[in-house]
Amino acid sequence: MLACGKPTIVHALPCFMAAVAGVCTTVATGQPCGEMQDLGNGVPKGSQALAISGNGTIIVGGTGKDAYRWSEQGGFTLLGSLGGDWSEAASASFDGSVIVGTATDAAFMPQAFYWTQGGMVSLGTLGGKAADAKGVSADGEFVAGRAENWTRQWRAYRWSQRTGMQNLGTLGGDELHSWANQISGDGNIIVGGATNSLGLTRAFRWEHATGMKDLGTLGGAWAEAYAVSDDGQVVVGASADAKERPRAFRWTPGSGMEEIRTFDGDESIALAVSSDGTTIVGLATYSSGVRRAFGWNTIEGPYDLGTLGGMNSTARGVSANGTLVVGIATDPADQQMPFRWQRYCTADVDCDGSINIDDYAKYVACFEAGFSSADFDHSGFVDTDDFTAFVLAFESGC
Repeated sequence: MLACGKPTIVHALPCFMAAVAGVCTTVATGQPCGEMQDLGNGVPKGSQALAISGNGTIIVGGTGKDAYRWSEQGGFTLLGSLGGDWSEAASASFDGSVIVGTATDAAFMPQAFYWTQGGMVSLGTLGGKAADAKGVSADGEFVAGRAENWTRQWRAYRWSQRTGMQNLGTLGGDELHSWANQISGDGNIIVGGATNSLGLTRAFRWEHATGMKDLGTLGGAWAEAYAVSDDGQVVVGASADAKERPRAFRWTPGSGMEEIRTFDGDESIALAVSSDGTTIVGLATYSSGVRRAFGWNTIEGPYDLGTLGGMNSTARGVSANGTLVVGIATDPADQQMPFRWQRYCTADVDCDGSINIDDYAKYVACFEAGFSSADFDHSGFVDTDDFTAFVLAFESGC
C-alpha cells in the first residue's frame, strides 16, 4: 500500500489516486472557515469593537462610557478623556499607534480626538462647538470626520497637523450638511454622507482634484458611504433599493454602485473593507429577522461570521488583508460583547483550526467525487489545477 504521509508536488497525484473515496459533508462549500472569540475577561460587557488596525494587532472601540485600545500583548487599556464623561474610539492607523474618535469636553460637548502614546488631544472645529473623528490614514497623518461651522451646520472635514481642519463642502449649498465616515489609507480620498438640495442623504466620495461627488443609489432615495479601500478605488456602504430597503453596496469608478448580495433578508449594510477592496464586512439579515455579521469577497461571495452563542452580530472592522474581523455579537445570555473573528487557512478543509493529513484525505475524497467544494481555485469547475493549488497551500501550512 502506498504510504502518502505529508504530500509533495512530486507524489501528490499518486497519493490522490490511492486515497479512499469518502463523503464531503464536512467540507464547507464556498464558506471560509474561521472562529469568533470575545476579547477576554478584561473587556467590560456591553463594549463595542469598532475598528482594527491594518496590521491586525490593535482593536479599538468604546465601553459605552470610555474609549479603549486592546491588543493580545497589552490587553485592555482606556485612552483617557478631554475633560468630559464620555469617549469612543472609531479608527486606528495601520500599526495602531494613532487612534481617533470622539470625546466630550468639560462643557460636555463632543469633540474629535487624536490619540498617541502621549495622550489625547482635541482637533478643534470649523467654528462651531462640536466635532467627531471617524477615520485616520494608514500613517496617522490625516483624519476625517465632521465638525460644526460657525452657523451650526455639520461639514465633512480632512485634518492634518500641517493644514489643520479643512472644510470639504456639501452636495449643493451652504444650508446643507455633510459628514465623513472614513478616509483612504493614503489620505487622499474621503467618503461619507451629505444632504442634497431635496434634503435626501446621498453617499459621497471626495478628492482634492474634483471635490465632493454624489455616488448615486441602488434605485431608492438615499445612500451613505461608510468605508473606502487604501487607494480610494473601492467604496462601500448602504443604499435604498427600488423598494426603499437598505442594501449593502460596492462602488468602483468603472462599475459604479452595485449591490452586494448577502443573505435572504431585507436589510444589509457594508461597514468596512480590506485595503485592496476585495473583502467587505458588515451586517445583513435573514428572512427570519436574525441579524448577522457577514463577510464577502470577490471570489467566494457572502459568508456568515456567526455569533458568540446568541442570535445576533455585526461586523464593524476588517484588517488590511481581510483575515481578521471585529465587531459586536450577543452571547447565550443575549449580552452584547466585542468580538474578533479570525479566518483559518484555506487548506483547513475540516475547519478544525489545524492543517493535517485529515484535511488532505477529505479534500482528495471530494476531488475524486467531483464535488463543487473541491473547486479550490474558484474557477467554476474541478480539475488538476485545483488539486495543485490545494497541495501548495497544504505544504506551505498557509
